[in-house]
Amino acid sequence: MSNICPFALSFLVTPPLNVGATTLAGSFQHPDALLSEGCSLLLAPIYALRSQGIRTEYNALEARQSLMNFLNQNVSGVDPFLAGIREMARHVYGQACMRSGKTHFIDATFRNYYIIDELAQAFPEASFVQVRMNPLTYLSATIRQECDGKPDRLKLSDGRYRDLYGAYRHLSNAHERFGERFLAVEHEELKEQPARILAQVHHHLGLPPADSAIALAGMEGLQEHLDYWRESLYRERFAAIARDYLLHLGEDVISSQGYTQADLLERLATLGPDCRSCP
Repeated sequence: MSNICPFALSFLVTPPLNVGATTLAGSFQHPDALLSEGCSLLLAPIYALRSQGIRTEYNALEARQSLMNFLNQNVSGVDPFLAGIREMARHVYGQACMRSGKTHFIDATFRNYYIIDELAQAFPEASFVQVRMNPLTYLSATIRQECDGKPDRLKLSDGRYRDLYGAYRHLSNAHERFGERFLAVEHEELKEQPARILAQVHHHLGLPPADSAIALAGMEGLQEHLDYWRESLYRERFAAIARDYLLHLGEDVISSQGYTQADLLERLATLGPDCRSCP
């Protein structure tokens, strides 16, 4: 077996959102860490245990049942399978760290939140970071980036449409589920106090202080995304979609992100054509 350098593993679980020249996940670059947003290494093997949520050319449900039968009959359940996933990640991510000279690997795969419970089980020493975001910010940014500003196209962007609901629901009460392993930081605070928030994140990930990380962050686009929903969602067809979105998410999910449904609905109702200064 190839020699694999030791490394610390962390997961960034946050909605996919472009911020200026980088992505929101890319804001957490650090000189000692290799951050990957597109490897998607762990989605497929973990979804092999799922009875829904995956479409394949073969019969995924039948394959899953066969796998579960095999695991239960021959290797005492899913734990050895998760151990195999852990070893695969150790080998692949370790090789990547060895080649890059990094000591930490941050898996920032966009849809890690769909498998966060299995990740926590398979990687008991890994830490997690979530950026908590105003749902209206995420909705308006998705319409702008994925639908060319046309909300009628939203459902045609199937993956991102499901993200609008799935991200918040899968991350609801994550801190209560994972305790000190899980850190949630606020999108707004990341914009207003980037040095403090990045230092907090890097400390949570076990990374040393690094002033250069601030320069690498490239967060010049955060203010634009924080305010864009105020300017775009006041229009009638946008506002109707936004209201339905908030009602569909529900109070429990919204409050788990640090907001209240009533407050967001009220703020939405007060919007007008020039609302950068609206409450």
